[in-house]
Amino acid sequence: MKSQCFGKAKMGTYGINMDDGKVFRATEESLAKLAAFLGLDSIAPGRYSRLFMLKMAFYQWQGVGPECIVEELKALEGLPHIDMCTKPESQFTNVPLKGLWHKHFFDARFIPHNIAVQMPKKRLRELAERIFDPARSPTVTREMIEEWAHALSHGALEERANHGNLTGEWIVFARHHGQNYYLTLDIHPRDKAGDQKIHDEISRMAYAEFPFLAAQ
Repeated sequence: MKSQCFGKAKMGTYGINMDDGKVFRATEESLAKLAAFLGLDSIAPGRYSRLFMLKMAFYQWQGVGPECIVEELKALEGLPHIDMCTKPESQFTNVPLKGLWHKHFFDARFIPHNIAVQMPKKRLRELAERIFDPARSPTVTREMIEEWAHALSHGALEERANHGNLTGEWIVFARHHGQNYYLTLDIHPRDKAGDQKIHDEISRMAYAEFPFLAAQ
């Protein structure tokens, strides 16, 4: 879902304008309570922005469990964590996000995308030819159907997880003097305009809290 963040410092209220015309709002107090509930001050004390917490609350409102994000933060901080089998963090190499870092987080709603990536058309065709090979049986059997269903669901997902390639959406952060500063959460942009939107939100909201990051 496309969105645009805004903040009203005077009222201590922050919001996200959604593409359907609705507005998700959260108060500074509610964001602080969520951060406390998730234990963020014991994971990255003073190193997460209000923008990051606003997006965290937004994802939670959309049905994404914040625990999957918290476990990735623990991993990035070198703390004991549950291995979410996602891709390792990497640095952006193209402007406007060049120099920042991102780490995937995974939630159940990202399963269809992961299966689609793991099973491109060529592989689907090869799999179908192997499973439904007439040499195995001149007719389609129940066992064939079950094998096909497993390969396209649990099998594909397990294979991707075993290789640590599960993908989801992004934790965007900066590194400064050996420490991570968590700036925002966002979807995979489809184009440079999406990258620019992420950059502009970080510049407008997150860098206001951590101005030394803007100079990097």
